[in-house]
Amino acid sequence: MALNANRRVTINDIAAAAGVSRTTVSRYINGQTHLMSEETRPRLGRVIELLDYRPSDIARNLRRRTTKMIGVIIADIVSPFSSAVIVGIEETLERNGYTPLFVNCNEDLRQEERFIQSFLARGIDGLIVNTPSTSNKQLISVACQGTPVILCDRNVKDYDFDLASFDNRQLMEQVVRHLHQAGYSRPALFVEPYEQNSTRLYRLEGFLRSMEEIYGRDAAGDVYMIHTGEKENVIAQLQRFVSSLLPGETPAIFCANTVTTLRVYHGMRSLGLQIPEDMGLCGTEDWDWDQGLNWPVFMAPGITTATLAARKLGKCAAELLLQRIASPELPPQRIYLPVEMVVRASTQHTPSPAVG
Repeated sequence: MALNANRRVTINDIAAAAGVSRTTVSRYINGQTHLMSEETRPRLGRVIELLDYRPSDIARNLRRRTTKMIGVIIADIVSPFSSAVIVGIEETLERNGYTPLFVNCNEDLRQEERFIQSFLARGIDGLIVNTPSTSNKQLISVACQGTPVILCDRNVKDYDFDLASFDNRQLMEQVVRHLHQAGYSRPALFVEPYEQNSTRLYRLEGFLRSMEEIYGRDAAGDVYMIHTGEKENVIAQLQRFVSSLLPGETPAIFCANTVTTLRVYHGMRSLGLQIPEDMGLCGTEDWDWDQGLNWPVFMAPGITTATLAARKLGKCAAELLLQRIASPELPPQRIYLPVEMVVRASTQHTPSPAVG
């Protein structure tokens, strides 16, 4: 049989040359030689050697029941935080021979469920999920059926998943302690809707716990939920906070993520509030742009932040998945990355005795 030198040898070529069926060739390649005669085995071996047959990566993966593809579901892929996480995941997986498939579920649990089903149909080797909801029966079901699942940043209730996240308790303790030492008597937390977002919920709980431990009071009344896409809502919540202040109180706001910090900053400017003379402001720096665009420095007077290494978080989630794939019997691991407090001018000046 003459073959085109530039054409890749296929299983059909092997079958034709050896005078056997494609099924027999497939069995030989898959190591099922006990299913063929003593005469067929060596003949197939000689033909494969003569034709210099090299199984493709896809064929080898199918024999091992792997595809070297990883499904990665991001709750909000347009966020700069997510971009940094994606870079960390991609670098780690590709360095280890895996291809990540990234999708955006747009904070929609039903969309996440559809993507999971699509990934499973493609035979992915595992999932990394930045989920939009703490209540997630499908993820639990998928994990129970044996698919490796790693949670990134956000947690899920009622199941012990592998998780890569930040130490939110340490974060809030550092922030509240800093505000206390800087002389602020009335810290408030501004946060986006948190009911189904474990990260926001943990920061809320950490704020309340730290306020109780450090200030000795219940701060539930100083939690303001905002919708960052609605400028009027942000300003209304700021006005509500300002109107609640008592004479002599020194207020400061901590924002639970970078987007909230930016929205509150511009809201304060719109209301004519001076930072830090009228009110202190601090938040998280979770965009991890490696100083390429150091927004806390560029925004006058310089915003105090708790720095979260988003790129390292993605790397950590990918490494957890590789460990889970290699050793399915390992107990679940939860890794909480530390947080670094960077104090700038926005919380370094003692505010005026009263506001508004």
